Order: sequence, then structure tokens, then C-alpha cells
Amino acid sequence: MASALGYSTIDDQLTFSVDAGNPASWSPNVHPSPLDIFGWSGSGGNNATISRDTTVTDSPVGGIPLKMVVSGADPHITTTNTYIAPAANAQTWTISVYAKASIATTGQLFILGLNSSNTYIEAPSTTINITTNWQRFTFTTTFGNASTVGIAIRLDGPDAGGSPTIWWDGLQLEQSSSATTFNSMGNPTRKWYDLSENKIHLSPTGTINFTTLGGARCFGFNSSMYWSSTTTDAQKTDYRYGATIELWLYNQTKAARRTVFEKAGNTYQSYEQELAMTWETANDISCYRAYNPYDSGSSGALTNNAWNHVVLVLNPHLSPGQWYLNGVASGSYSQSARQLPPKANEIRIGGGYAGTVDAGGVAVVRTYSRMFDLEDVLQNYNASKQRFGL
Repeated sequence: MASALGYSTIDDQLTFSVDAGNPASWSPNVHPSPLDIFGWSGSGGNNATISRDTTVTDSPVGGIPLKMVVSGADPHITTTNTYIAPAANAQTWTISVYAKASIATTGQLFILGLNSSNTYIEAPSTTINITTNWQRFTFTTTFGNASTVGIAIRLDGPDAGGSPTIWWDGLQLEQSSSATTFNSMGNPTRKWYDLSENKIHLSPTGTINFTTLGGARCFGFNSSMYWSSTTTDAQKTDYRYGATIELWLYNQTKAARRTVFEKAGNTYQSYEQELAMTWETANDISCYRAYNPYDSGSSGALTNNAWNHVVLVLNPHLSPGQWYLNGVASGSYSQSARQLPPKANEIRIGGGYAGTVDAGGVAVVRTYSRMFDLEDVLQNYNASKQRFGL
């Protein structure tokens, strides 16, 4: 039975949850990455006291906002001559940032051109109207000084001062004529955070491809990128007994079979896995589990060039399991194995025993230490289907 009414995903007995479209799944940026505005600002302010505000729980990007307490005229963070990135004359740059305030107020966004002495020589800006709700503001400029070699940013409060408090978050600086969708995944050291209580952290291998497929933000597979946990982290969750595995996958034809989600066994003995879900060339998902003998079963064919909601329910004690595709039962899963892998190894998404995935994408992976029925499956499907165009 579903644990909650309405279109919200179930969190009862959730053991693992990552979501490419939920910024809270992405690890916080650290200096010199711009999401952490406090870090790159040098912790200082002009006529303003600035700090990281860990009490804010509604960050639009899942970050820790910078809090600016205004204490005089022309309040701003002191980044005037702080080098952010190389730049040049005639280049077009765009800044975007989220802001809200304790009262309606004004502010300014500056994009500063720096010379070789790290001194700003041009300072184009725009005025913004900040309300008590988060808004995203953007400003674009083209540098016009031949001596420009670098770029810096300044975020200002109201010229007249007063006493508002302003929160800033989700800063993005791009060499572009317009702002793109906010993306904190550009740093190769970024981790993908498990949102369940187990807090498993996944690190990327290969080139991160954070993209849009079928209208939804996701990680697109490209033959090099996969995510993996440490063995210690992976051992915080257990798929050997009653469990539910839920995936949102964008299906594209594979040149060869590839493993899309896996919690590996400690050694390899004839498909030994605690759990391994593999994209087959017939556009279905297979699952292998345990060994001597191992379980296996197929989801049935996924819709090609579209998002698919794939759920596998694993029952304990040799009883049959069940597959669901897009909210509809698509076949049973035979469970015959009597041996389970000892001390299962790391979790991987986008890679595993059958290789690194070369096409398609993944937006969501969730697992539960409980067995879903059809009502549970439909609850999670209905909560997300509009996002995935279904």
C-alpha cells in the first residue's frame, strides 16, 4: 500500500536515491567554483557582513546561500579585483544568480574586466529588483578594452544602504550571450549525493555529460562516464532480500549490452552480483542477482528515444518478483538462487560488469528495502511522469 496520498514520491524505507534534476543530489561547489559565493568572495564585505547561512532550507540550487546583512551605503562583497577566470576584449559573458531579501530592495550585478595587474578597468553593471522570494537574475556584457585579461564579479545591495538582509545563491558565470540552465556539475571533482539517510556518495569517472534528453535534465551516457561509490559506502544498503529498484532511463539503441546499475559482488563467479541491471541490445533491461545458480530476468522492451520508468520488485525466499514499465506490470522475475555474494562491492551507475554505457541517459535511481505493489509503483510514476513527458 502506498505510504502517502497525492503525487509525491514514497520515502518510506528509501535506501538509495539520486536525481540528476534535483540540485540537492549534487555536491556543493567549493572554491574556486562559483556556487560557493562566500568562498570565492574572500569572506569580506563593504558595508555588509557576509556569512554562509546554513539555516536556509529552500535554496533553489541545493546550496548554502551567502547571507549579506547590509550596514551602510553601497554594500557589496569585496571581489572587485579577485580573478575568477581568463577573459579578453570582445568576449561576451553572462552572469546569473539567485537572490532574495528580507524586504523588497534593489541591488546590482557587476561583470568586471581585469588587466594584467589584476585591477578592474571596466565595470559594466545592471540594477535588479530583489523581492522576498527567490528569483534568478541575469546580466550580459561584451568587454570593450584591449587590456582585459581576466574577469571578476561583484554583487551589490542597495546604493542607499538601509538594513535589508540579502541572500545570494547559485551563481553561474558563462562565456555566452545568455544564461543557460543552472548546472553545478561542471567541476570534475563533483560527487553525486544519495539523498536517503544512507548518504552514499558517488564520484564520476570519464567526462561528465550533464544534458537534456526528451525535455528532462539527466546524465547522458557517452562511453566514458559512470558513477561509482566506495565499497564502504555501498555496504550501507542491501539488495539481497526484499527490495525495490526504480529507474528513470532515456532509452536509445545500444551498440552492445552495457550495465546501467550495479552493486557488485566481492569476487566474480558466473554473474555473481548482489544486483546488476543491464541494458540489452533488444532495448530491455535484464537483472542478474546472486550466483550458483544466479537469478535473471527481463523487463520487456522499453520505448526507444523516450523516457521509461522501470521498476523491479525483488521478493525474498525464492518467491517470484515483478517488473513494471511506465506503471504497468510487464512480467515476473524468477528467483532461484540460494547463495548470495558476501560483502558486496561498490555501487555503479552507467557502468559495471558488461561495460560502460554508450547511449541513452539516466535521471533517477531509487532503491527501497521494501517490496512495492502496483499502487506504490503508480504513486512514484504519477509523481514524476509529467517531468519526463509521459
